[in-house]
Amino acid sequence: MKNQKREQENVGGRNGFIDHTGKKFGLLTAIERTQKTIKQGNGRLERQWILTCICGSKVTRTRQNMVNKSKTCGSGECLKKWKIEKAITKP
Repeated sequence: MKNQKREQENVGGRNGFIDHTGKKFGLLTAIERTQKTIKQGNGRLERQWILTCICGSKVTRTRQNMVNKSKTCGSGECLKKWKIEKAITKP
């Protein structure tokens, strides 16, 4: 029981819930936060988000992956667009 309570408190991170709805992460846009949680390597639980890609596909990612890693849905067409967009915006 104590472990469950501790895990529930960790959902959302140290600072509580941050609403990413509507925010863009590369070619992905956050739609909604799910109830599903993933246990991170550091033991924290993190909720997943549903995102849409510019190609129309939907993917789920954790906040950590949205902010630090995932910028496309992973399809070949979107990866090409992301590389082009990244090359254009380089100083």
